[in-house]
Amino acid sequence: MLADRRATRRGAALCGSALCLAVLLSACGASKRERGPANPLRATIEDDIAALDDEAPLPARYNPAPCACPPLELRIGARWLRAAWVSSEQAEALARTFEDLAAAPRRSWPIPLVARGRVDPVARRTAQGEYAVLVDLSAIEQPAKAPALSPAPPPAPTPALEPATAEGAADPGDAAKVAE
Repeated sequence: MLADRRATRRGAALCGSALCLAVLLSACGASKRERGPANPLRATIEDDIAALDDEAPLPARYNPAPCACPPLELRIGARWLRAAWVSSEQAEALARTFEDLAAAPRRSWPIPLVARGRVDPVARRTAQGEYAVLVDLSAIEQPAKAPALSPAPPPAPTPALEPATAEGAADPGDAAKVAE
């Protein structure tokens, strides 16, 4: 009976050692695998920001929210992101532009705009958890509105066709046909 207890203890010890070894080996194998970004949405947004040209105009819109989010949105990649603007050489002019936009009737929101500036490469979260960006605006403009399409003018009257005469015919064959 004593021998049975010793064999059981040895078996349990061997099983425990084998289990520890298996766990260690699998842990080493797991560290070699590549892992994706911790937050794929944030990584996508930051990739889209990195693809922007600093000189290219960005589609933007003035679209105030009922929360404390910035009222400016920029189209970056496939999504609209809230954008807070940081100090700029044009700060006073931009502040007046935003005051004018805020005075517009609510039914006209969102107001389409074109923004120029450099977007910070790091996406941030608003207090409500939405992604937003910082942008150093150099200019913001309302796009020129497309001219209203007016109805096409009526076609110019075509001159009446006159019958060809023997004297006025350019081709002698035409004159013979008219004479017949």
